[in-house]
Amino acid sequence: MNIILYSGFYKRRNSTKQPSGGTAFTVALKENTSMMRPHFLIHTVDWSWNYAQWGPRYYYVTDIVSESNNLFRVECELDVLATFRADIGEYTTLISRASNNGLVGAPNRVVDNVYPARMGPEVRTVNYSTTPFTLNRNDGFVVMGTVGSAGLKFYLFSWAAFTAACAYIFPLNLGNLEDWLMANLTQAAVGGLNTIMQSIILLKWIPVLNAPSGIGVTPVSTLYIGQWQVSIGSASAYEITGNAVKTLLNASLEFLPRSDAGARGLWLYQQPFASYSIKVPPFGNIPVDGSRLYFGGGSSSAYVNIKMDMDISNGNLVLLLEYPAVASFGQSAEQYARYTMNLGFDLKASGASADVAGVAVNGGAAVAAIATENYAAAIGAIASAANKAIPTSSSVGSGLSGPTPDLTANRSATAVYFDAIEENLAEIGRPVAEVVKISDYPGYIQTAAAKLAIPGHAEEMVEVNQLLNSGIFYE
Repeated sequence: MNIILYSGFYKRRNSTKQPSGGTAFTVALKENTSMMRPHFLIHTVDWSWNYAQWGPRYYYVTDIVSESNNLFRVECELDVLATFRADIGEYTTLISRASNNGLVGAPNRVVDNVYPARMGPEVRTVNYSTTPFTLNRNDGFVVMGTVGSAGLKFYLFSWAAFTAACAYIFPLNLGNLEDWLMANLTQAAVGGLNTIMQSIILLKWIPVLNAPSGIGVTPVSTLYIGQWQVSIGSASAYEITGNAVKTLLNASLEFLPRSDAGARGLWLYQQPFASYSIKVPPFGNIPVDGSRLYFGGGSSSAYVNIKMDMDISNGNLVLLLEYPAVASFGQSAEQYARYTMNLGFDLKASGASADVAGVAVNGGAAVAAIATENYAAAIGAIASAANKAIPTSSSVGSGLSGPTPDLTANRSATAVYFDAIEENLAEIGRPVAEVVKISDYPGYIQTAAAKLAIPGHAEEMVEVNQLLNSGIFYE
């Protein structure tokens, strides 16, 4: 029988490449040999033989052994990839990796875990300077909740307006009780001077600018506190009469793309090669899932939407985060996170002590004045006694420290990008995850769970599929 022997034929063990040329020789098949690993006996020798063909099958020459004078044994091992090259080329299957740019160029969204990330990231941050908050006690606003004969009511004051209104709401603390008491003696006698304190159920400073705009409020000059109806003169106030939820922020935050525009694929925008976070005071740093960000072809910015709402009546703050709709990415707008906190700082409507000695002195003066029927002096003495008896309201001064020191810090969006080590496209390929015919994309190609049926024996079929799944060169 005849075989064809080749000298100096070069190929990789995982290649389908077939030789050309070669020389036919008449040989004998050694007894007790196999088709997978045959031994041929030949009466001539060329020590450069390294490849053989026997019928439709191709073989690696693994050794040449001298049997006796002028008789040599050529030992071979089956090359299943070259033998079944045509069947492999016609196979359509799921490709996990490939070196052919025609296949892996545009999509390339599969993360390539073959390459580790380098140290030394590129950090790209976009800062936004505007903020709806303040740390200055002279700014922001005060919300007061009262209950009484007029029902539950909520009022808003600027800090300056609240200070001015205190001259009418808490006259005992501001030194003009005498005039106020002379005009309101009946109310004082009926309601009791402490009732005003007890009827204030909520009193908070909220560090938000431009509070009345965007919510349902009505300017008022009269407040209802317990059984009292208090005129506050020129100190402007607002009653919350409609929707109390104010939108403080409604904006997009931008993530800048990689400087290299993801040249090796969009997978470089995913972990472990990228991480994303936003900073939204007072909620701090919030991680963002990069798999939902859309960077176009790799050179465009990506965005997340934020919306911050506050219930002005109590300071409850809600932050909503949303991935925007991107039709070309197949993504609908979707809220993905919700954070809540309260941003109201309690104020005191009363103090802890009263001047008992002052009450006794002024009370005695009132009794003496009444005895002489000097009622004007008596009212003044009663006012002074009451001023000593009722606790003093207090507030904190300007500035703020404590739970939210970064309240007025910039909002920002930060992307941290790591580079992968240099790519070996020709030998390792890129991740693909597409179903294609192997012969349409020559070069390195690796299948995922290949189950190719070939006109060969069971051992040959197992070996072909194992090689496909570990990666071959279709040549």
